[in-house]
Amino acid sequence: MLVDPRIAGLRADDGMQQVMRQAATRAVRRCRSDEAVRSVLAALDRYAAGDGLADCPALANALASERAARAFLRPYIAQLTALQRRFPLVELGMRHQSARGFHSLELAGRGQVTLGLAVHECAPEAGRCDIAAFPDAERHELVIGGMAEVELLEIRSENGSHARIGRTAKRAASGARMILAGHRQARILRHVHRPLVMLRLVRTAARPLPTRQFAISSGKLLHRAHGDRSESRQELMFALLGRMRRADAAPALAQATLAGSPHLRWQALRECLALDSALGLVALERMTADRADPLFGPASSLRAQLAAAYPQLDRKGHALYPA
Repeated sequence: MLVDPRIAGLRADDGMQQVMRQAATRAVRRCRSDEAVRSVLAALDRYAAGDGLADCPALANALASERAARAFLRPYIAQLTALQRRFPLVELGMRHQSARGFHSLELAGRGQVTLGLAVHECAPEAGRCDIAAFPDAERHELVIGGMAEVELLEIRSENGSHARIGRTAKRAASGARMILAGHRQARILRHVHRPLVMLRLVRTAARPLPTRQFAISSGKLLHRAHGDRSESRQELMFALLGRMRRADAAPALAQATLAGSPHLRWQALRECLALDSALGLVALERMTADRADPLFGPASSLRAQLAAAYPQLDRKGHALYPA
């Protein structure tokens, strides 16, 4: 791996690292002490507490026009560019992301809410993309530079494995606004004429539904991922216990099938069945006995499949005769 000599030198200079960290902290503090920025951040607190955007006028105004957005961003641009000129290798104390064709910088975050900048660079292959993700979040985006062809998507109906997706083409240029409300709406960039710069406000649901990926042309569900980070961690733990073959964890997994989101309960059931078929089938029977359970349908199908594949098992998971 090639390491720039300047980076290698900085690694060995703890004193300079400390100087840069302190300078970055002061720069961000000066940004947030600006009167216009302070009023937006105060409104962001109310928005994070559950108020509607219309009830947070300073925040709503920052997202209302390119001129207002630039006024809000001006202190950040002045302070952070000056910092970068002084210390080219400085690390800002802000979350950021860079991937091929996309960059983002979080200016402020409060609970489930983030306010930041997003940049989409020219990416011709985006026009051929047939996959869209639908997260459970309220998103407000204001274009403050560039131009792109955008397709707005909305799930009109769905049956669990497929969705009927409505599509609306739109040209996004400076001043354009896009509002996506909830887990049934998404957008995808089809062609970027000039790098698209947006001020973006995102509020994730308090208990988000899973994020789904669909094939746009066919409506087929391709992937489902937890929107709730705590449930994602639980799912990983369930999978780890299963891979470690921890049969002693089966009672805890059986207990986990009783409460939580349907997706997490289903994952707990799968791992429980693999570790202890007796406990797993008891949990499965409980699901099939309750028609009001969201998992009644999948559980009934699974029970029928298991009965056909393993006729030697009774409903408690025991062999009716030795194999």
